[in-house]
Amino acid sequence: RQLLVLCIVFASAVSVQAKTLKTAIGLSLPPYIIAEDNSGFEMEIVKAVLSSKGYDVDPLYVPFARVPKELAGKTVDAAMTMPADASMEGVCLTDTYITYQNAAITLAEKALDIKAIADLGKYSMVAFQNAPQYLGKAFGDAAKASPDYNEVPKQETQVKLLYTGRSEVVVSDIKIFKWYREKVGKEGFVDVKGEPAYSTIFPPTDYVMGF
Repeated sequence: RQLLVLCIVFASAVSVQAKTLKTAIGLSLPPYIIAEDNSGFEMEIVKAVLSSKGYDVDPLYVPFARVPKELAGKTVDAAMTMPADASMEGVCLTDTYITYQNAAITLAEKALDIKAIADLGKYSMVAFQNAPQYLGKAFGDAAKASPDYNEVPKQETQVKLLYTGRSEVVVSDIKIFKWYREKVGKEGFVDVKGEPAYSTIFPPTDYVMGF
């Protein structure tokens, strides 16, 4: 059935001479990517570049951990926000097109002592999916040492866990955290008035596209 659907889609594309790339894209990445209206500044970069070559983006939004799996399984033509050091047979990776800045985010009033990645092992943490793959071995070791480590597909949940006291540290890109903190605050169900502290103990993370 899936093959039939793909054949219909590709046949339709050929009939109108359209060039559409089915593209795997991670959920919970605003302001970089906003799924509700296919916007965000990362999305705009990709759409502009592909448009200049005559291609349109047909987005497939999936949990972040599934993005490389969709590409490896050939259910999509392309994948966004791939690790720059990814290595996949049969996949061509672009140069870096966007850089994220991850941080260890805590509540300033807690005054947690975080000066290095290893320090995270002392605290409960919540991170994005497959974080050790993107942030390296030192973070993976800290995650194993943590008394309570979790990964969530929806990064909005990170904000809620931090401000309800269920996690001491959020590991997230700073812009993504700020976007969701504002969103959660507007909803009014969780008090997010406490000032966050950002420990930029991670180097910037470069991302590429895979085709």
